[in-house]
Amino acid sequence: MPESFDQYQTFDESALEQLHELQVEGEPSFVGGLITDYLVQVQDLNEKIQSFEKNGDKTGLERAAHKLKSSSAVLGLAKLAAICYAIEEGARAGRPTATLVQAIELAVPESVSRLQSYLATLK
Repeated sequence: MPESFDQYQTFDESALEQLHELQVEGEPSFVGGLITDYLVQVQDLNEKIQSFEKNGDKTGLERAAHKLKSSSAVLGLAKLAAICYAIEEGARAGRPTATLVQAIELAVPESVSRLQSYLATLK
């Protein structure tokens, strides 16, 4: 049975502090652009993860989980990144990942909602 991911924060906006330092004055929001790009990609990656799991494509599952893990971690989405890490490791080791993939179905909407709220504060 997979571990609980309750110890991880859904969204830790302090993770974005260093990214805000990369902002060039007078330019569009750097962090806002990252979040906007992520919001476009997260749904596609979630669909791919679901499909790879359903079709038993462990290589595809590992790659999609890795990509979602990395981008989620950069934006402070620790819970989603941890679930993706567990999927990535499970797929690599040939362990069952169905329960973890189901956890993504709950974590993605929660993460998206928190990022959308944060994005609204940047405008």
